[in-house]
Amino acid sequence: HTLAMSENGLLFAWGAGGCGQLGSGGIAESEPTPRVVDALREVGRCMMVSAGHSHSLALVWNQDTERECLYSWGLGSSGQLGLPRQSLQDRKQVPLPQRLRIDLGYRVVDIVSGPLAHHTFLLLARDGAGDGEQSPSRWPSASTAL
Repeated sequence: HTLAMSENGLLFAWGAGGCGQLGSGGIAESEPTPRVVDALREVGRCMMVSAGHSHSLALVWNQDTERECLYSWGLGSSGQLGLPRQSLQDRKQVPLPQRLRIDLGYRVVDIVSGPLAHHTFLLLARDGAGDGEQSPSRWPSASTAL
């Protein structure tokens, strides 16, 4: 599957969707044309995306809360979604984006998920402000890989 962002922060998904990785809320064998991931359009502006083998992640700027929010969806059988096991369906699939919890003292610098493996790697950084405020234009002062 493929993910792409528009200049104004809309996220589009297309391709293989048999594990819910397109974020449409359903399980589709494939989607030949790009479709907006509506569940994230309602949240805010997409800033960063990563497409794993059968899962997806997106960092979204929520203007209402003025915070970055990380979302994951698709196949979570190996823990690659970062979600509690009880939130996964019987087949370990999550067809709609689910928000991940990130400590307020950190912000996401980069997201990597392997195209032929079931993993996700987040590069996190301590929030340089120290007061919990986040801004899409401020870069952190120190990095931590988890």
